[in-house]
Amino acid sequence: MTLTRGSDGIPDDTDTRYADNLQFAEISDTPFVMVWGAPVREAIRTFINAGLELDNGSNLYAWANYSDSNSNGPFFHRRPSDSPFLPLRLPSGLIYNPRDRFPSGYTPRFAGNVIDMSFTGGVRGEFANGLSYDFGGRWGESTLKYKFFNTMNPSLGPATPTEFRPGGLISDEAAFNADFVLPIDVGFASDLNLAFGIEYRDEGYELTQGDQKSWEAGPFSISDPWNFEIDAAEAASGQNGGSVGCFIPGPQFDPASLCHPGDPIHNVASAGSNGFTGYGPDSISTYGRDSWAAYIDFEADITDRFLATVAGRYEDFSDFGSNFSWRMAGLFQINDELRLRASAGTGFRAPTPGQLSTINIRTAVSSGAPVTVGLFPPQHPAPKLFNAVPLEDETSTQFTLGIAAEPTDRLTLTLDYYFIALDDQIWRSSNQFVSDADRALLLSQGVQGADTLIFVRYFTNDIDTETSGIDLVATYSIDWGGGDTTFSLAANFNKTEVTRRTNRQTDPTDPDPIYFVDDAGVFDIENGDPDYRVHLTGRHTWNNDVTATLRGNWYGDYEQTTDDFDEFATLSGKVFWDADVSWQVSETLTLSIGADNIFNEFPDPVPQLGFSACCGRLYDSSTVMDWQGSYYYVRGVLSWD
Repeated sequence: MTLTRGSDGIPDDTDTRYADNLQFAEISDTPFVMVWGAPVREAIRTFINAGLELDNGSNLYAWANYSDSNSNGPFFHRRPSDSPFLPLRLPSGLIYNPRDRFPSGYTPRFAGNVIDMSFTGGVRGEFANGLSYDFGGRWGESTLKYKFFNTMNPSLGPATPTEFRPGGLISDEAAFNADFVLPIDVGFASDLNLAFGIEYRDEGYELTQGDQKSWEAGPFSISDPWNFEIDAAEAASGQNGGSVGCFIPGPQFDPASLCHPGDPIHNVASAGSNGFTGYGPDSISTYGRDSWAAYIDFEADITDRFLATVAGRYEDFSDFGSNFSWRMAGLFQINDELRLRASAGTGFRAPTPGQLSTINIRTAVSSGAPVTVGLFPPQHPAPKLFNAVPLEDETSTQFTLGIAAEPTDRLTLTLDYYFIALDDQIWRSSNQFVSDADRALLLSQGVQGADTLIFVRYFTNDIDTETSGIDLVATYSIDWGGGDTTFSLAANFNKTEVTRRTNRQTDPTDPDPIYFVDDAGVFDIENGDPDYRVHLTGRHTWNNDVTATLRGNWYGDYEQTTDDFDEFATLSGKVFWDADVSWQVSETLTLSIGADNIFNEFPDPVPQLGFSACCGRLYDSSTVMDWQGSYYYVRGVLSWD
């Protein structure tokens, strides 16, 4: 990358407050200061599935997994003209220039070690009266350990390390279930299938503390940390011989020239590892809750042509109270080739422990530029500045209506319409701008990393949405004698609309509402994903041991807007092709070779000015389309009973 320089030799976009004392190093022209794409990844994963039939006809079952994954990828490049490179006055009076350490800037790299483990086990069988049972339990834990390197904590000056352990996350869950099924003869075309059960669940979520230097506010986090400036009161007490001004040790310094407003003694460096501030004592937390639920389900063929289901579920959470949800569904067989089906019901979702307690301060893109954005739980002091309120549960109402047809032995078709209304949907707020006064208040409250915050985000229940759509699935098979070919088509068309936003304006007479999911956020919800997706697959099998698959994935157009909601762009849909060939070598070994996105297709580039593109990023990484190019693989699978 290259930065242009003005006539004074200083890059044009450099903060010139401190230009009088800068010695600029040459800026590298290397093209690889930023790399976009899949991160470096490696993992070891194991899975065990076991079962044992007992003498009484019951069965013991168990399965477990263990996974250890490591990955790392780049953050945004820090140019030598960016704020982490503010020069600083050392206690000796010499100037420390971070550019001497990183002449071309630096690109922080963020790594994570994820350890997942789980176990599920139980016993299932049937009592003498025909009541079948399943008693089981499960436990799982996911641990994420962060590592941040090739960066610095600017507030530590020359004492900063370049590698940090900023903390991590631990999520765990344990549950115990008892499930029963009893067929009852009530005179219908089939037995009434009565299913019921109970569940107890315990959840935990913990933010673990990082090493001190990842969150520490070092000596340079304040102006003039070494008290070089002597005011009148200090001079009257005899400091510096009673003189007012700057006192910097050593005869080589001219005090008269080192106290002006542009001197590095006034520079304030940001605290914490730059790019991702570590979790300090005030950021760590442990959140736990438990819940229990009971359900009952009735299902039967009322007649030879009509199947009906009615179900209900009651849940009670230690932190969100109770809820009752219900569901009804039916299937009507018009004839041997055509069936009608429908369902309706309600749903409930309590906020996850992570949504209730996560703190994340990182660099993101806003209006085409990298900025520091903090994600906080609503009860944190930062969201409270913007009248955030505690999270509530999310409820839903849905219904579906569809047909299923088998016109021939080779052709099957299903067509379903669905409607889902979400009330008090849990969503991230839009960016809330942090003023200098807000920042000072947060710092006074001990909020770590507040000195770098530009925006605050948090989870909120401020919107209701309605989503409606159509799902179409069709399959057609051909028997060639020497092999079988199956064609399948899956298409989805949907639309989401925001039907309500909460006005958090504290003054009810103020004509300007304050929405924490702003107009740009609503536009993204309603238009940010393709309105349709179509997947066409052809699969041919030879002699039951070699299978070749070709799949096309077609995505429709979608739209984007800037954070300021003043520019709009329509991005074209694309078609991506995948292919693979699998060979069943033996009963235990399967080999596969394949490629995703074989023609190396990409989404439309995001417009550079004012949109989410920045710093070499051409594509919106949040798009559902593949934006990382072709992927080739060879895979072997061993399995045995």
